Amino acid sequence: MTKTMIITVGGTIEPILKAIDHYAPSFVVYLVSEQSEKQIDEILNKSKIKCDYETVKIKDPQNLLETYAKSLDAAKLVLSRAI
Repeated sequence: MTKTMIITVGGTIEPILKAIDHYAPSFVVYLVSEQSEKQIDEILNKSKIKCDYETVKIKDPQNLLETYAKSLDAAKLVLSRAI
């Protein structure tokens, strides 16, 4: 079975790197804000696991409804890869 992950990005990247390196997914969806989007390059460069990825951008991460809707979009991306 293919492993996929949905990961929120913000704050320190060490837990993200640890999770990716431990679970070795083949596909990751990163949920990012405008500020945290800059961390994607660092995550990709430092991760031992190279995998396909997409980002889903949340304009206002403090808006619970938008964050929920974008999380559903991320889940749909994962499901579309499983088919």
